[in-house]
Amino acid sequence: MRADRLVSMVLLLRQRGRMSADNLARELEVSTRTVLRDIDALSAAGVPVFAERGRYGGFALLPGFRAELTGLSLDETLALLTAGSGRGEQFGLRSALASAMLKVLDAVPEGVRGAATDAAQRLLIEPPTDLLSRRRTPEDISSSVTIEVRRAVLAGQKLRIHYAAAGQDPKWRTVDPVGLVTVRDRGYLLATTSGADRT
Repeated sequence: MRADRLVSMVLLLRQRGRMSADNLARELEVSTRTVLRDIDALSAAGVPVFAERGRYGGFALLPGFRAELTGLSLDETLALLTAGSGRGEQFGLRSALASAMLKVLDAVPEGVRGAATDAAQRLLIEPPTDLLSRRRTPEDISSSVTIEVRRAVLAGQKLRIHYAAAGQDPKWRTVDPVGLVTVRDRGYLLATTSGADRT
């Protein structure tokens, strides 16, 4: 949604300072052309964004265009940052999580923001390698699939899935989704079929 993207763009510029159109496009997962249109829309709406030309140029907000809220402590901010260190990707929530994290970081004072960001890098929840430096390989499931599964779970809608039980050929099954669980980089759909629990 464009409104969400415009808010995310303002938050990125607040937190990172000057950014090129290419960097903004990469962060927001849109084209450079879309970024330029969004910059025009922000300017038209009165947001003080300006362009700097040259090799190190880009877009920035006028200094002082920042609203700091003091409702979150260092520990509260740290808890959110470590809890949100990528786990949402399992259920197709990566962009929503990134947007939420930008909002959280923007809502705390500069000193707390810096301290929490530094501290969050020292706490790992299920890192990509184990303690013996063996790389774990997470599941490779299309985000379009995880988004549709998540929507069905949250809406309480039946799902028709192509599923292979152990030692059997895959076949189509209709299930009633109950919830989603992630354990050690593996996602599980909890559901019932014909009244029996299934994972």
